[in-house]
Amino acid sequence: MAYWMKADTALLRVVEDDGAGIMKRVRALEMVERAPMALLRRLILEPKTPRKKPIPSKLRAVAALKYAKQLARKKKGEKAKHVADNPLGIT
Repeated sequence: MAYWMKADTALLRVVEDDGAGIMKRVRALEMVERAPMALLRRLILEPKTPRKKPIPSKLRAVAALKYAKQLARKKKGEKAKHVADNPLGIT
């Protein structure tokens, strides 16, 4: 069991904290290399029940860019995996 949390875990907690400043949350999200898709979806989408504090637009924009990068990385990985399954490269 580790005594200290990982840096990414601490940064993600700052991103989700409504009490933290807007720019601190934005910078924390920018520093995380691969944020979980579920967190990014929570930041981008508006839930059915209204939030106590709305998500700042700057944070929402950074989350949308990160989400698009994650999807592109995921699609690229699937395409590379598909080509690797076929040793002759015939599709």
